[in-house]
Amino acid sequence: MKRLAAIIAAVLIVCMGWWLFAPSSQPIPAKSGASGQTTKVVPEVVLSPPNPGASSSAGASPSPGERLSFAERMVNAFSTPITFYGRVLDQHGAPVVGAVVRGSAAVSMGGNSTKVTTTTDAAGHFTLRSKGMSFFVTVDKPGYYHIYPGKMPGLVSEKGFDYAEDLGRGIHKPDASKPVILHLFKPGTIEPLTRIKSTSHRLSRTGKAVEIELDKGAHRISLACTTEDEVTPDGRFSWSFEVKVIQGGLQPAGETFQFEAPETGYKETDVIDMNDSLPRPQWADSVRRSYFVRFNDNTFARIKVEMIAFGDFFTVIEGYYNPKSGSRNLAADPSQR
Repeated sequence: MKRLAAIIAAVLIVCMGWWLFAPSSQPIPAKSGASGQTTKVVPEVVLSPPNPGASSSAGASPSPGERLSFAERMVNAFSTPITFYGRVLDQHGAPVVGAVVRGSAAVSMGGNSTKVTTTTDAAGHFTLRSKGMSFFVTVDKPGYYHIYPGKMPGLVSEKGFDYAEDLGRGIHKPDASKPVILHLFKPGTIEPLTRIKSTSHRLSRTGKAVEIELDKGAHRISLACTTEDEVTPDGRFSWSFEVKVIQGGLQPAGETFQFEAPETGYKETDVIDMNDSLPRPQWADSVRRSYFVRFNDNTFARIKVEMIAFGDFFTVIEGYYNPKSGSRNLAADPSQR
């Protein structure tokens, strides 16, 4: 009997302890202040920062980088120190002295940038410093041509570099012993040229030619366009464009920086045929062509011609003509281009 009473007493003590110390599932009661007003007691809430990259093991703590907010990471990225070592050479590998170098550092998501400028020394070297996520460098000098990307194989006058985040170009590692090489194109002897300013001319669709004077003399070219009425379901139609030199010949001009016209290899006419049987993108409703032109009086020109075979059907022509007989030099003054 005594043993049973002891067991019952022990059970009652355990139940009482659980009731006193276990967390309550009921709402926390309001507290009465000194003034008699009741104040709602709100339990303290502890917020943990998101940790998407944390290990799946229990108890893993976030790394310092993971604890940074997106905004903080961006601030840090746009504050990355930038040091850039470069050198400017011409197309032959000679240093360009006194070239103007401009750097632009990206400092915000909105496209804002910090500009820095310097000039090259006697060996073509330069150093730029700034802060930002990425850095764009461009070089120029009066009397030289700026080489845009894709205009001359392997040579450029401008380039972008990543410093804080790899945006597809790799993180740039500056090295004073291995400066980045940028190039400018140095033309040969500059002769007085007649500039053929960009002008547009409407063309008939029936093949009627339009003659255009390249200068005030008898140096002319003829342009003509013909089209067919039939149109495929996807909008293609047959058309052709003829470029003809009156009293002379032409041939395709290759590289952008090829300034000396060839001595031979000219023909009177070039015809571009756009048959509707050609698939896209081989078929197009506009074309651009560059030509060297030689006239029978042994003068030369370089022209660019564009034909737009829709809307008003018009052509645009521009270029340079050298009036000096026998000279194949078509290098224009870079400041006048």
